[in-house]
Amino acid sequence: MFLIALDPEEGEIEFDGNLWPPEPSLQGFRDVVTQQARYLEDFWHQFGNSLFIGLLTMVLTVVIGSLASFAVSRLRLSKGPLLTNTALLTYVIPASFLIVPYYWIMHAYGLSDNLWSVIAAQVAFAIPFAILILHLYASLIPLELDDAARVDGASPI
Repeated sequence: MFLIALDPEEGEIEFDGNLWPPEPSLQGFRDVVTQQARYLEDFWHQFGNSLFIGLLTMVLTVVIGSLASFAVSRLRLSKGPLLTNTALLTYVIPASFLIVPYYWIMHAYGLSDNLWSVIAAQVAFAIPFAILILHLYASLIPLELDDAARVDGASPI
């Protein structure tokens, strides 16, 4: 990809077998930064949206997944493993089946053309895997630490 970006002929290097473009140029990078190409008119806006969606999805997934997995592993629930496995069963349903109901829900809440609906979808699809991974991590912490904290006066929260 880097070599294609250095090619002044817009990607022709991939077809002629050269490992290095004959006349490398940084013009492609200048076009992106200055938004010179017609398809790059809103590059910085799109980049900002992607950054916002990615960071918020990461933060919300880690917060919700860690709280859920910690609760499942620490509260000694009788059906804790069933809850974790049920969350993983959501991956059995293909995401393409959920597009229409998800659109109806987002339209009902007035979020049909909003970044928050994209973030909600990303978080909803990422949480089951986060619960699995973080549950395995939380189960490595000995339960005796909780008991020792209770003896010292700590609340469950």
